[in-house]
Amino acid sequence: MPQWHDDAYARRVPIGLCDGAAPDAPVENLPVTVVLRAGNFDFTSVASAGVDILFVDHRGTPAGTVLPFERSEYRNGYGLFFVRIAASNPHDLSDAIWLYYGRASAPEQQDID
Repeated sequence: MPQWHDDAYARRVPIGLCDGAAPDAPVENLPVTVVLRAGNFDFTSVASAGVDILFVDHRGTPAGTVLPFERSEYRNGYGLFFVRIAASNPHDLSDAIWLYYGRASAPEQQDID
C-alpha cells in the first residue's frame, strides 16, 4: 500500500489498469476512462460537483504524481472522468492508480491540457 498522497483527503480507492487478456507490452500516454456509479463509489463522501476528486499515480518516480484529468460529467450517483496515464502495462494485474476524495475545501484540480 503506497503512502498517503495528501493528508487533507479523507479517502482513497485504487483503480485497476489491468486486463489479463491484453498484450504484455507497455503503453504510453494512455487516456483512461473512469466511470463512477452509486454501485462502485460512495458519493456521500465527495464535495458537491466532485471538485475534491483527484487521481494520483504512486507507481513511478516521483511517487505520488497527480495525474491530469477532465471531469466530463458529474451528477447525483454518476461521474465520468478522463485521466491521462504516462505509462502502463495493461497485462500487469497489479497496475493501478489511486482516486483520492473527501476533502471539504479542495481547490479545483481538473487539468485538461
